[in-house]
Amino acid sequence: MRRSILTLLLASFLSTMSPAAEAAQFKIATIAPDGSFWMTEAKKAADEITARTYGRVTFRFYPGGTMGDDDAVLRKMRIGQLHGGVFLAGSFAHVVPDIRIYNLPLLFSTYDEVDAVRSTMDPMLIAELDENGYHAFGFIGGGFAYLYTKKNASTFSELEGSKAWLPENDPVGRVLVEEAAFSPVPLGLADVLTGLQTGLVDVVSGPPVAAVALQWFTK
Repeated sequence: MRRSILTLLLASFLSTMSPAAEAAQFKIATIAPDGSFWMTEAKKAADEITARTYGRVTFRFYPGGTMGDDDAVLRKMRIGQLHGGVFLAGSFAHVVPDIRIYNLPLLFSTYDEVDAVRSTMDPMLIAELDENGYHAFGFIGGGFAYLYTKKNASTFSELEGSKAWLPENDPVGRVLVEEAAFSPVPLGLADVLTGLQTGLVDVVSGPPVAAVALQWFTK
């Protein structure tokens, strides 16, 4: 797995901090649950930054979606309640439409293909985000997405009419869900587990690492 986004911040903090620099705490929100691999790596990176800046830079994390979905986190960043977050790339599609390239189905067959496209597209997308006021330090690859269902089925026809999770503000996802004859249920990522627990949804999609980290596999 690629290094935590916070690790990418290390060089920036070290290059800008001087011995007399004022102390600063950065408040970071993420959907990743506390105790997950992502949070463990983020905390390790934060501890390293704190140590190498002699305690002048510290971090406070808000894991597990406690600060709300991506839209809520962005609003809190605008008013200064938060300083940053780890987001789904699609949350910025309204300002950088090309960012949806990584969510297009069946576009890539191998990780070599993904890496080849990312070597060109990542810098372009980061530059576009920066032009629109969003400073990104990199993209974290989660792996290929798969379909998961609570029903015992081996064909799409057996799943017709199933209640499928639809990420909020995802027009591409809506087309896919409707073409598969599913019934779309728009939910924020933080609400998917509850949706599975209550029966609000019975079909979800995402990379295996997300299904494990977000506890979807338990349902």
